[in-house]
Amino acid sequence: MKRAISVLILSALIVTFGATFCGCGLFYDSGYRKGPAMWMVEDGEGHVCYLFGSVHVGKDDSMFPFADIIEDAYKSCDQLALEYDMIEADKSREGMSEREYAEYYAGIFMYKDGTTIKDHISEETYDKAVEFFKKKEIYSEELDLFNAAYWYMLIENIMTDEQGEVSDNGVDIYFANKAYAEGKKVVSIESEQSQIDMLNAVSDKAYDMFILSSVQSAGSLFGSSLGTTLLMNAYKRGNMTTMEKLISSSRVIEYDDGELNEAMKDYDKKMYSDRNRLMADTVKQFLAEGKKTFVVVGCAHMLCNDGIVALLSNEGYTVVRK
Repeated sequence: MKRAISVLILSALIVTFGATFCGCGLFYDSGYRKGPAMWMVEDGEGHVCYLFGSVHVGKDDSMFPFADIIEDAYKSCDQLALEYDMIEADKSREGMSEREYAEYYAGIFMYKDGTTIKDHISEETYDKAVEFFKKKEIYSEELDLFNAAYWYMLIENIMTDEQGEVSDNGVDIYFANKAYAEGKKVVSIESEQSQIDMLNAVSDKAYDMFILSSVQSAGSLFGSSLGTTLLMNAYKRGNMTTMEKLISSSRVIEYDDGELNEAMKDYDKKMYSDRNRLMADTVKQFLAEGKKTFVVVGCAHMLCNDGIVALLSNEGYTVVRK
């Protein structure tokens, strides 16, 4: 379960992509270098930062190292900025036994008001999720004490593992390992606690939909496995137009259920808009302080009208894709 939070962030994208992937054509950014996208940000006073879109998991390390222009940009920077430093977070829990680690997560994701998961998601979603867990031979009644965020995270981690996607092959970990080996400073834009708080603040209505969608897509041709493959292919080719189309489409879905519609708007704000603003403001701070920084965050945070690239561009910074 280590590094599960970042895996969940990626998985959240894939669940919402499921409804939109099949109807989309392919869009190519033919005017740009082939490969994962990087942007250079300048403030007009000689200060520079680089923005590199990440995917948090991967099947293998075949993407690494990146093109020279990316590796050279990283080398030229004084520090590496990540959503949060997962290596440091893991170090803080070194030596924990499996039981201690389980108790750690219980403290974060277990209901403390006497309710169980049955009180927070629909009967249909609960039954299908239990069926999924039983097939994986991991269900016990104790699991009912954990909240909807944990259930969703557990389901997505199982599915991600089965697809062979692991966080050790994620772009964040690749650069974090390099930075630690070289003695380069690593800073976190967010904290593990802030991501946990955000996940726990998402409404039960949204998680009900996410959990049901996940278990229904398990083993399906048009499930999250296809979504992961298409997302990764677009990322590796540097087709940001494709990725932006997919992300934009998934974020503007209107649901017939008014309560779900409001829940998903709130989720979108928490997952994207608020965090994008924080990340853009942090980059502005790096520039103002003259700290040349290689910023690695999830690629989805770079894109769309409220993404980091648009926010900085609209505020007068020069942002150029390299």
